[in-house]
Amino acid sequence: MVNKKYIIWGCSGIGCLTLLVAALMVGSYVLYVAKSFDDLGNPDVRKTWFDNPTKIEDAIGIRLPDFKIKDYKPGEVHFTGDFGDSMIIEFDERIPKSIFDKFEQEAGKIVKSNEEDFYRVCIIVDSVRLHYSNPHIFNHDEYIEINLWRDSLNGVVVYGKW
Repeated sequence: MVNKKYIIWGCSGIGCLTLLVAALMVGSYVLYVAKSFDDLGNPDVRKTWFDNPTKIEDAIGIRLPDFKIKDYKPGEVHFTGDFGDSMIIEFDERIPKSIFDKFEQEAGKIVKSNEEDFYRVCIIVDSVRLHYSNPHIFNHDEYIEINLWRDSLNGVVVYGKW
């Protein structure tokens, strides 16, 4: 027959070990969340979100010509992680008409609704400029807005997190 004293000490040891493991799991989760907010607070990390045409293509489905970042202005990060950054981009040559045509085709595919839909993509193409905005990219609370002008080598990309 097993002594009751050993059973009590065994159960107490398992209970303490379980509490220790749970405390370590909670602690590592808190550190992970703190690091993710720290990454959002770092403009150098946020600058790489849309720093090349491939990343913008992944977000909007249309590839822009190669560009370089002329100016980057990080926005203020709120305690919830919300921010809005802007980049002025510069192309090597004027944007081809085919890019504007692709945006016009995409604008024709957008289903219009009678009521305002916050998550709806907005595309405006006219004789002077192109405006694209998507308030909900990658099925997350991230947004992107692009403004391009037909007779300019510069464009503006605004992006952030809600």
